Amino acid sequence: MLREYEEALAETDLLGRHSSPADEPEALQQLRARLIEQAEALPAEQLPRPRCGHCEGHREVAAKQVHRDEAAHPQLTIARRLCPNCWGTGLMLRHTQEPPELSG
Repeated sequence: MLREYEEALAETDLLGRHSSPADEPEALQQLRARLIEQAEALPAEQLPRPRCGHCEGHREVAAKQVHRDEAAHPQLTIARRLCPNCWGTGLMLRHTQEPPELSG
């Protein structure tokens, strides 16, 4: 299931710097939901990948947002959003894994 999700994610071309899991198509959202459901049913030592290091497996991160109004000073708010590294799966994905070290 994890590889299927990663392949579908790669096909959407949403992995750029300003991409957001909120922009993904519904089919990808459904795949993610199934992946999360399967991962939650497993003991931690049986997960198919390590937990995401960015969100520590919580699937969400705090995001700062600046709201600007011409009549007032900018206001900063903090909201929760899906982790941009694991796309809300809580697991390390291929595009966020460290490349293997070359020996020699």
